[in-house]
Amino acid sequence: MKYLVVGDLHGNWEIAEKALAHEYLTLFVGDYFDSFTASPEDCIKTFRIVTDAAVNKQAIPLIGNHDYHYFGDGCFSSGYNHNTQLYADTMRMDISGNGMFKYHVEIEGFLITHAGLSANFFGGEATREDVDTYLYEGDYLQVGPARGGYSPCGGILWCDYEREFKAIPGIKQIFGHSAGTEIRTKDKENYCIDCVGSDNGVHVPYGLLIEDGKAEPFLIV
Repeated sequence: MKYLVVGDLHGNWEIAEKALAHEYLTLFVGDYFDSFTASPEDCIKTFRIVTDAAVNKQAIPLIGNHDYHYFGDGCFSSGYNHNTQLYADTMRMDISGNGMFKYHVEIEGFLITHAGLSANFFGGEATREDVDTYLYEGDYLQVGPARGGYSPCGGILWCDYEREFKAIPGIKQIFGHSAGTEIRTKDKENYCIDCVGSDNGVHVPYGLLIEDGKAEPFLIV
């Protein structure tokens, strides 16, 4: 089976539709809401497309920090919009509790989260047991200094790729959250796929196609 992992959307509903048009199970790493270019209506449309795909078993959506602050009690992120909050309130749905939206999944040997899990979160070194314990306990709202928080390092909703992420030996990861102009890798097994645009401002719709434990860049067209 092939899986298509898609980075942060932030209202890019066209990318969501194009990703779902392919015959792969699609994984979205979160951040459907909040944008400085797309309208709140586009963000809401994006979320509805992803939700419908999850209902129809076409997609596995993850929760990002820009989603959680509308449905939970987490730290507010940049781009927060009151109209979007009104929409979230009318849904009366906690996306972390409905069973469709997840904080993490493991597929084909890859741990897939919104922001990644850094060895620095554990003081610089981590074991598989450390990772499993953290994921099991379910407290993911840590914000590190790179994103204006007070935790030593951000958790899987807030880890900053450039300033906080350090690979954990034996754990292959895919995540978004930290905007860049291309897919970035560390140790050839950890991929940050938040490709929000190139230097000229054009969106770069790259994802990762996973098959047989390997990940390859995939242009979503």
